[in-house]
Amino acid sequence: MKKLVAEKQGKVHIVEMGCGTGGGAHLICSQILPQCTYEAVDMQSAAIATCNRKFVGELAGRLKATCANATALDIKDGSADIVAVNETHVTEVTGVVTEEDKKFFQTAKRILKPGGLLVWGNAIPEPTWKPCFDYLDSIGVKQLETRDVTAEAVAARDQDQPRVEAFVNHCLNSFWGFRIPVLGRMRRHEAERAMKNFYRNPGTRLYENMKDGTDTYRVSCFQKT
Repeated sequence: MKKLVAEKQGKVHIVEMGCGTGGGAHLICSQILPQCTYEAVDMQSAAIATCNRKFVGELAGRLKATCANATALDIKDGSADIVAVNETHVTEVTGVVTEEDKKFFQTAKRILKPGGLLVWGNAIPEPTWKPCFDYLDSIGVKQLETRDVTAEAVAARDQDQPRVEAFVNHCLNSFWGFRIPVLGRMRRHEAERAMKNFYRNPGTRLYENMKDGTDTYRVSCFQKT
């Protein structure tokens, strides 16, 4: 990636498939690649509204936030130097590349320029990595490098647990409905588990899946041939 960015003097165009609220997009545009242009895509309208409200306006037109399904993007073929996928909810079925996954990867290939890079980081079931790598290879997206960072991901969750606990409690305490006797407590517990599972916080099943190797966290770089 550094070589590609240097060759283009920093003027690369990035498309992120599954950007959430755009915090990562903002960080890259403002602090890491200050000459890049960036299109941040997510299918959740509330997330894109947050990105537009918090980040788009301060970047002088370099960041665009788009609400769309990443399996069917209205983005020009061969327009992206880099496609970024960071903890996006695909490839989650153990040992299988689903039809949705295939459409997702095909979209990434379509919008990449020849020689462009797909960079992907996520924690998914360990048996799913090889089928994904094989499928990408079959459509002309070649793996350049992959690193297993599961141990680092577990350590990061351990270190960040106090902040997550404080954030979740703040969110839950903001909704009066959770104070309703019996039903409110039940719903609060469900909401707490959902939020902490989403983050893979210590004590959740998804965290334990990383600790025992059921899920592994890898970062990978691929190139469109």
